[in-house]
Amino acid sequence: MPMPGLKDNKLANSILTKNEAIYNQGLQGGELNPEMLKAYELNLEDQLQNRDALRSIVFDYESELNIFSKEEEIANSVALENGTLSYDDLRKSVVSRLVNARKGVFNSAKSIYNKKKEELGSESFNLSGSQIASNNDATSTLNAWIEVGAIGKAKKFGYIVRSPKDRATQKKNGLRNN
Repeated sequence: MPMPGLKDNKLANSILTKNEAIYNQGLQGGELNPEMLKAYELNLEDQLQNRDALRSIVFDYESELNIFSKEEEIANSVALENGTLSYDDLRKSVVSRLVNARKGVFNSAKSIYNKKKEELGSESFNLSGSQIASNNDATSTLNAWIEVGAIGKAKKFGYIVRSPKDRATQKKNGLRNN
């Protein structure tokens, strides 16, 4: 099957950007709106009516979107060429997989949120998604500095939480250079 002439960067970027927003919503403990998923599905159906856009999403962005395995991609290409797979069937499969991927992205983030909430206790849990996601090795090092008093009292629930006011106070007291 001939590859599409132009990559549909706009559509692929839109899918990835919106998936990131859904991931962040899950990290913040939000809920997945079923009506939003229906709108997403209809939007994809509409945008993938163009065969070039459909082929571009399937064959140009296979590594970014992970819609099909390499074997499935080859089988789809052959099936489209010999007529055993219609573009309508391919579109339905792509839309279904992208909607399910969006659900998976949200559920993955929500499980991270729930795990952190369980670890820290739900009665006073109010961290943002970025604070939950930022608990990595660098944060652990900074948290250790806080525990020994090298940095002012910016610790909350085992995470560093700084405001611009804290930074200004640290700079004024000579604890911050910039």
